[in-house]
Amino acid sequence: MSPAYRASYEMASEVLSFIKSRKEAEFLACDVETKNMPKVKRYKDTTDSYLIELARQHALLLATLDERLVEATWARDYAFHPFID
Repeated sequence: MSPAYRASYEMASEVLSFIKSRKEAEFLACDVETKNMPKVKRYKDTTDSYLIELARQHALLLATLDERLVEATWARDYAFHPFID
């Protein structure tokens, strides 16, 4: 996890466990074909590309704290920052 988020591994694990325990939580199959993923220029964007395609394929939006991802042209319609309008 990026130090920019100022969350320890333990804190992130607690939040993830809480989210997973909610009755509203749903799980998606990891069924994305790599050929359908948005093309990216940086290898560091590969995982984000996968998640964006997963969201697109399932008609969902990806909530992220990564402002750079929200602004990426290839992710714009499928990613949002939950704390910024």
